[in-house]
Amino acid sequence: MDILSMMRKAPAYNFIVFLGPIWMRCAKVSGIERVEDTTTVSEGGVNDRVYTLPAPAKTERTLILERGVCQTLNPAELMLIPGFRFTTDILVIVLDAQQVPHFIYSFSGCYVKKVSYGDLDATKSELLMERVEISYETVIKTPAVG
Repeated sequence: MDILSMMRKAPAYNFIVFLGPIWMRCAKVSGIERVEDTTTVSEGGVNDRVYTLPAPAKTERTLILERGVCQTLNPAELMLIPGFRFTTDILVIVLDAQQVPHFIYSFSGCYVKKVSYGDLDATKSELLMERVEISYETVIKTPAVG
């Protein structure tokens, strides 16, 4: 297979979000980042360089889940209230074009920070969107075992 054929068939990723034992569908997941906060130190007598050292986190990381609001009650909705702290990791399993798990993001130290809703506009026929902001301490990306 040549490179042009491979580019035309670029993989389309799907994903599943697990909030502990409960899974939910989302239209969009964003805010996935792994950042090392650092501090710089200059040596007393040597002023032509600085040393970069790891530092405690200065800001919180926020995972953002966006989804359409359904008419039926999803068990995940009982957890999606501001202040709720998850006792298990949140998993985002990324699937390839054939729906085979490709890799997994595992978020630990999570709590719901904010839940907001889209505009209610009677002049438009749009889906009501819910946006959930979840603060997390760490994220680990691992390949899926398959």
